[in-house]
Amino acid sequence: MTAVANPAVTSGTLAVIDSDTNKDGWHSLYINGIDVPIQFTASQKPSERMQEMKIAINAKLGAHGVEASENINGGMTLKTLDGRNLSVWFDDGLKASEFGLADSAGQSVAGVKAVASASAQSTDADTLYATVSLQSAKPIKVEPGVNGYGAESNFEKLGFQTGTFGGVVDDAVTKMSPPRTGRLNFQVGSNVHQYITIDLADFGKGGPITGDLTWDVDMDAPAAGAALGAANVDGQQRSFISSKESATSVLARLDVVMEKVNATRATMGAVMNRLDHVINNLTNVSMNMSASRSQIEDADYAAASTELAKTQIMQQAATAVLAQANTSQQSVMKLLGG
Repeated sequence: MTAVANPAVTSGTLAVIDSDTNKDGWHSLYINGIDVPIQFTASQKPSERMQEMKIAINAKLGAHGVEASENINGGMTLKTLDGRNLSVWFDDGLKASEFGLADSAGQSVAGVKAVASASAQSTDADTLYATVSLQSAKPIKVEPGVNGYGAESNFEKLGFQTGTFGGVVDDAVTKMSPPRTGRLNFQVGSNVHQYITIDLADFGKGGPITGDLTWDVDMDAPAAGAALGAANVDGQQRSFISSKESATSVLARLDVVMEKVNATRATMGAVMNRLDHVINNLTNVSMNMSASRSQIEDADYAAASTELAKTQIMQQAATAVLAQANTSQQSVMKLLGG
């Protein structure tokens, strides 16, 4: 078994510049106990302050272990690259939105808090705990120790849950949605990871789609005239019709199964549409390449034909001139001889 640390991440969605010029100057943002000075100017734009904050925070990355980046909402995102916890605080005379670390309602995001008389030694700040993922080729059982659920326990805060997890063989049963799924990957491009995935759910007796109706197909048929209650096995209702109540029950479960079938067909149809689009696109590319190749080859053929015609004409002209020269010599000799 191996353990992988997942980073603690907090992200603000609101950045506001206070127009109060009395706040102009340097203010401290404490990140994991490290003082990061941030300069406030009332004339700044939010994007300008976020950019300056990002540079200031990342300059001390080695000390506090937190990477800063400006997110698409204009706020600040903080991430602990090595999976350590995250604790950010500032003086309560300031607002989280002034650091880009507030939500849409202006409240501090997780792991961020305004602290009275804030300093690097403040102890009443909030902490955002990172999590740990356990990976194993075989299923592993996770459970707390003797004091795992005590008052001082961080078992669940660290992201652990009691149960059996992992196992490559068990992936298709436990990790896919729905479970018991067969996955097909279609390579649709020339590069790695350019593929379309389709999950084919199990429609068999033990599958999640039709299993409510077909789970009992291998069981012996109930006795003729059996009462409805006698048809329950392990708390599940047998799919047979022997009374008005049992017929109603089967029809209700049939409606549920049909909804699952329709949902699965919709998913498969969407993937088929994507595959059709890829096929059409590749066909179009192939046709364009063939047309381009044909044009290139035709152009070369025309040039070659022209060159051949030119050569033949020159040869014929040379032959005609030579024949004319020979004829002229013979005429002169005849005149002299005469």
